[in-house]
Amino acid sequence: MESTEADQNIAARIADTIGIENRNGTVGGYQMLNCVKLFHKYLLAEVARIQGNFSGFGAAESGAVYIVRQVQNAITHFEKPASLKTGTANILDT
Repeated sequence: MESTEADQNIAARIADTIGIENRNGTVGGYQMLNCVKLFHKYLLAEVARIQGNFSGFGAAESGAVYIVRQVQNAITHFEKPASLKTGTANILDT
């Protein structure tokens, strides 16, 4: 599989954030948030790309959709902590 220029750009930006963390021992919350948002954007594009090739991929309860939803929930929780219900059961725990 050949990666696109956009994929390489995302990977480079994530690698830069990891490099900063390795040098400094930590990164700021918003730096990490931007890194996670980039990864989320990549995951959404990959799900859409694969769904375009395989119509059965990414059903509502699939692992791919679950992971993308969990990443989005983490982003939302960081940006607006009160917006998500606490104590909601995770489907993997049931």
